[in-house]
Amino acid sequence: MMAGMAAVLLDSRLPLVAAPMAGGPTTVTLARAVAAAGAFAFLAGGYKDPAALAAHITELRAALAADGSAPGFGVNLFVPQPPPPGSLGDRRLRRAPAHGRGRARGAPGPGAGP
Repeated sequence: MMAGMAAVLLDSRLPLVAAPMAGGPTTVTLARAVAAAGAFAFLAGGYKDPAALAAHITELRAALAADGSAPGFGVNLFVPQPPPPGSLGDRRLRRAPAHGRGRARGAPGPGAGP
């Protein structure tokens, strides 16, 4: 029963979903192959800037239209939130070097003498 429900909900030949994997593994090529196989494809958008994500969505839409593959696909997003003030994560974040800003870990801070 569950497999039938998944196939109907996902509008795909196979009751499978290719889970999005942020950071590189989920590409337009992988999503296109998943859709061509009859499963439900996802693009990973968590670490992409808006322009790159829009370009990948446009590319996948065009590829699926050209292939005659499944018309739909998903896009995952997440919005990292800073840790609550005073939490262990907040203290670790404050101690970590700011990428491209500030000083490296262990380097003397402003006003430190020689």
